Formats: sequence, C-alpha cells, structure tokens
Amino acid sequence: MSINNFLERTSVRSFKKHKVSKKDIDTITKVINNSPTSTNAQQFSAVIVLDDKLKDFIGTNNWNQQHIKDSNMFILFIADRSRSKTIAKKLKTPEDDQNYKTNEVMRSVVDATIAATYTQDALIEMGYGVTMVGGVYAFGHALDKKLNLPEESMAVVGLSVGKPKTIEAVKPKMNKVFINKFDKMENKKRITQYNEASKKYFVDERKRDDWLTGMKKASTKDSGMAQAFKKGGQYIADKAKKMGWGVTVLEIFLMISWVTNVPSYCSSEVNTSITKLFFLASSTRWKPSTMNIENLSLYFFLFNLAYWTIFSFCKDVIIFILYRHTKKRTY
Repeated sequence: MSINNFLERTSVRSFKKHKVSKKDIDTITKVINNSPTSTNAQQFSAVIVLDDKLKDFIGTNNWNQQHIKDSNMFILFIADRSRSKTIAKKLKTPEDDQNYKTNEVMRSVVDATIAATYTQDALIEMGYGVTMVGGVYAFGHALDKKLNLPEESMAVVGLSVGKPKTIEAVKPKMNKVFINKFDKMENKKRITQYNEASKKYFVDERKRDDWLTGMKKASTKDSGMAQAFKKGGQYIADKAKKMGWGVTVLEIFLMISWVTNVPSYCSSEVNTSITKLFFLASSTRWKPSTMNIENLSLYFFLFNLAYWTIFSFCKDVIIFILYRHTKKRTY
C-alpha cells in the first residue's frame, strides 16, 4: 500500500451496487487471518456479512446508518475468548490459570481492532471504500443474537465496505503526536487550534456545527449517542460477567473508557452498571466464580445503603443545627 493511500484515506459512505466476488472474499479472509495477534493467542474473530437483510438490520440498529445498509459487505470484528475456553477444556487446564487473566480483556479487544485496521488497509488497496464503525458495541446484544455470536465474545468494531460511488475530501486532522514526552499544555492548545482550523470544513462547507459544539451536543445525556453508549456500557458489563474476566478498578476504568470512547464529562450518564463494576472490583484480582450478578447487586446494594445512611444522618444533623439556630433568633 503506497504512502499516499494512507495520507489520503477518508471514510467512504456512498457505495455503488456491486457483488463482492468469491476471489475477493477469499483474499479478505486470508488478510484477516494473517493480522497480528498478541502472543499468537488468536483471541478475535470476524464475521463477513453479505446478506442484505442482515446489513439492513445492523444499519437500523446502529443509529440507522444508511452506509451500512448500502454497503457491499459489512465486516464485524469481535473480541473472542470462546476459542481459548475450548482449548483449556481440551487440555484440561484450570481456567483460573490459563483463561482468566486480566490482560485478556485488553488483548482480545486490541487484537480485534488491529485486525480491523489491517483489513481496512488491504481493502483500500483492493479498490474498496471503507468506513470504520466504532459504535457497534452499543448495540451488542442485538448483534449477539442476530449473528449467533459466542457468549464469551464482545462486538468491538465494524467495517462498511463497498466500491466507492463518491469520495469526500479528507477532513482536517488534529496533530496527536508528541516526541519523547506527552505535553499537556500543548495538547490543550491543539484542541483550540483544531476547532478553528476545521471550521471551514464543518461550518462553511457542510453547514454543520463546529467540532467542539458538535462534540458537546453528541455528549448530552438526552442525545441519541449518549443513550446508545448507555446501552453499550450495560453490554460491556454483561460481557465482563459472562467472560469471567478478573479485573481491578483501574483496569475496568481503562477498558470501558478506551473501548467506549465516551468523553469524561458525560461518563456519569453512561450507566449504573459501570458503577456496579467499579464497586465490585478491588485492588486484588477477583476469581471468575465471584464475578456474577448476585455479587454485583449485593455490593451495589450495600454501597447504596451505607451512602444513604450517612447522607440521612448528616442531613438530620444540619437540619437540627439550623432549627436550633433559628429558634434562638426567634426567642
């Protein structure tokens, strides 16, 4: 793939009618299977969707995105531990020793993302246009059922693929690269600089909000995106339970923040399941047998009980003091 293909890459959302050949499917399959995996653990899978009804279902459930419905094919990449579980059972290896390692959460998610990027590059070289769909996990439960995904898997990212009908200009890009050390002050400057530099593209040419305003609107609790991320957070919480991952508070925070890509200022709206997970996790590793919904509910209940008991006591003390103060002033 030439360097110009990387520098001129843009999301393609308008596709021609085209039937993907068996030869292209075979090539794409080989590319996906040849993508890098951490420690050769093979902890991701991909589903190539060609059926028009399935593509329509995915597009409808994913913010009703027309480019998914119109795509020549849609490829879903999933973090997949079902294979590892089968191997452990076959080798009679205790799951606590082989499967339930904290880093498997990130490893399988990262592997799926790497494979998606690797595949995107190959598809562009083959003459296809691609749009990455990063919000598929927000509708993960629907995808699990419709595509018969393993219980020990999680939808991570998808690709809308097709022969380009129209190709938009490359969006202005923010400089996200630092040399040797991250510079916080420079990072803040770049946010403002990018918002100003991209106004011509978003505001003048496309009659849309500027970048920061658009980000703010998308992140309000009543927006469709925030509501979808709320569902996505529940999906991740459910998968953490079913996949039996042992985790710490920090690792759960990193996993959810990175995978969901929700801005911190709207994270409180994501969902209560994240709070449950945070309270469940401790600085030590939890065994998979303790990672169940009963424990989540119990600990969340105890947390709420303690919180409201303390809150009620403090409230009563304040009211009593105010009452005494008022009484002294009255008499």
